[in-house]
Amino acid sequence: MRVAFIVTSYWAFGELLIAIQFAEELKNLQNRVLFIIPPTHKKNVEAKGFKYVTWIPKSRKFNQIILAEVEHSFCPEVVILSDFLNYSFADKHYGILREDLDIFGGKLATFDIYNWSLERKCMDTYGFVSPIPNKVDIKDYGAKILPCPLINPENKENELGYRYSVVHKLLDTSQKNKEELRKKYGFHVNEKIILVSYAKWQESHIQNEKVGHFIDFSGRLFDELIIQLSFYYTIICIGKETEGFRDYSNIHCYDSMPAKQFDEYAMTADLYIGKNMTSTSMIRLALSEIMCVNIINSIVFPHKIEEKSFGNFNYAAELEDIHMYKYMMLPVGWYEFLKPVFQNNPYADIVCMREQFKMNETMEVIHELLFNEQERARITERVAALKCSLEKLKSPIQIVNHIINE
Repeated sequence: MRVAFIVTSYWAFGELLIAIQFAEELKNLQNRVLFIIPPTHKKNVEAKGFKYVTWIPKSRKFNQIILAEVEHSFCPEVVILSDFLNYSFADKHYGILREDLDIFGGKLATFDIYNWSLERKCMDTYGFVSPIPNKVDIKDYGAKILPCPLINPENKENELGYRYSVVHKLLDTSQKNKEELRKKYGFHVNEKIILVSYAKWQESHIQNEKVGHFIDFSGRLFDELIIQLSFYYTIICIGKETEGFRDYSNIHCYDSMPAKQFDEYAMTADLYIGKNMTSTSMIRLALSEIMCVNIINSIVFPHKIEEKSFGNFNYAAELEDIHMYKYMMLPVGWYEFLKPVFQNNPYADIVCMREQFKMNETMEVIHELLFNEQERARITERVAALKCSLEKLKSPIQIVNHIINE
């Protein structure tokens, strides 16, 4: 079996990670896999041992030749887009269009990361209503592959598509392994450790002064949460430079690290904090029974904010000048867009969503998750139930075989 994966998002790694995890399941069964990727993703794909070719920015002609050569020399039986939405606008970066995919003689499919069959109020991007949903149609991109539990694994009514578990290898969070790794990295065996990730792509955003102001403000408020938590717990920040945290000995910052080392640090942690409800890393940690908290915002009017300061950050004077917008995924926003994805989704029951303008309450919730054994047991029980649902889904190899033969 020959499967080609097309990745066009050059700045976000979530779509790439989903494709790689799916591809690993195929490769392990001796299937041939090829990636077509932006140059920025070379190291990630090389690290997994996959063959690849790279897009050439701003060159429609050369990229058409690349697609033709892949069809001629590799002859994929299935071509899977990592994200059809991003591909729909890839002409801006690579000059390629939907019609260019017609060169392939095999079947076409796409990951449906956000379940486009759901009814939505809008796609709210950076606080503005985006016209994108009216410009693209997922039906133009073949079979739908739905990664769970980002997509509800249990709700299958009136939906066409193939559900599978996006996570196949969970972390070893046993007490024995946790203690061994804590000793390895110089942490006390019995202390409470919180893991925080700062994704590089979350620092990028559209060129808009008001949007930039809100993202900067939200970042400072998030950092204040980390500082306040450091008075009680050890904090591991990955993807964050030490500036701003130099005076806090309990905060350990690492600019970047290999995936294996990230996993080891994650296995030392009791709790994870993020700012993106669709994070594949958070999904893996949550299913590995690490408590997870995700910061969101649903408030856009200053007069509705009761908490005007938090820790050493008094932001009352800033509120009137900020273009606030809702988000479940910072900096993009997408609160209304993602809301149906997590409604009645069991995954939302194992990740605690907390409002950024209620940080004092968030502190209390985090204390509860770290010390209340009854609450931890309740979440662990829900994780077990969700994993049972995921185990019943089709495997990647079953899905690809079905797409080929349908």
